[in-house]
Amino acid sequence: MVRPRIRGRILAFLAIAAILGLVSAGMAAMPPALTPIGNQATATYSDASGVTRTVTSNAVITYVQQVAALTLGSPMTKYANPNSQVVFPLVLTNTGNGIDSFTLTAANSGGDDFNFTGIAFYKDANGDGVADDTTPVTSTGNLASGAAFHFIAVAIVPSTPAAGDDGVFTVTATSVHTPGVSATVTEQVTITGNAVINVTKSISQHTAVPTNNITYTLTYTNSGNATATNLTLTDVIPAHLTYVADSGRWSGSGSTALTDDDDVEVPAGISYKYEDGTITVVIASVPVGSGTISFHVTVDAATPPGIIYNLADVA
Repeated sequence: MVRPRIRGRILAFLAIAAILGLVSAGMAAMPPALTPIGNQATATYSDASGVTRTVTSNAVITYVQQVAALTLGSPMTKYANPNSQVVFPLVLTNTGNGIDSFTLTAANSGGDDFNFTGIAFYKDANGDGVADDTTPVTSTGNLASGAAFHFIAVAIVPSTPAAGDDGVFTVTATSVHTPGVSATVTEQVTITGNAVINVTKSISQHTAVPTNNITYTLTYTNSGNATATNLTLTDVIPAHLTYVADSGRWSGSGSTALTDDDDVEVPAGISYKYEDGTITVVIASVPVGSGTISFHVTVDAATPPGIIYNLADVA
């Protein structure tokens, strides 16, 4: 048995709405495109009879031009076996000041050990790292200023690479409004003949109001050629969320609750602990296949509107 070849972080997000609707914070870095900015001058003088008079000039109006901008996340490195596919979750955010769409392209990089036989993009609207359907996309479609487009890149690894070989590809998003504006992220796959663990994180609902009960689910998959041992998952509960005691569940134990204390669980094979705002899970043996860990949180009563990000660490 071998340790899983993975170390990284996975993300889920929760948007908190006000009780009477969504509230938008004043966070724009620039005025929206086509916003009119007017400027008018006044003059005051005294006429021959000593009366003070005021006159106003004509108004001069300037319209704000659209400025394209975007972000595309951070590079990742994943492990894989030959003749497999690797999934990279991505999120593109329109940080420009107007509606824009972005084309998506991928390319193998030079100077590495092998080329991918195919790279395709798929929508992932809820950001759980799983494609919404089987239809590839090459564009985000129109995105309002500040809006995000969640998608995944699926790279096909050929059968020829050997253990230790690296394959690298780039993902580039280009503004349709201003083709000279783009962002590129570099992704890497390292070949191993051992266990390969991938973890995705999902949430029961992406919008909530204070006091709502939310379920987080971590899905782990061993797509490698050997059993992994001592898979460790760590999840720090973010501010404004409260962990629900004894709400942990493991697919290996069905509906049996996992105790929050650091003790032996029933059935054996898993250690689950909640302490000081952190969940720590150690699964002794992960054969080829999938499993899940889930738990509940509630949104604190005084939580202001906004977005709560929840990261989990995998080792």
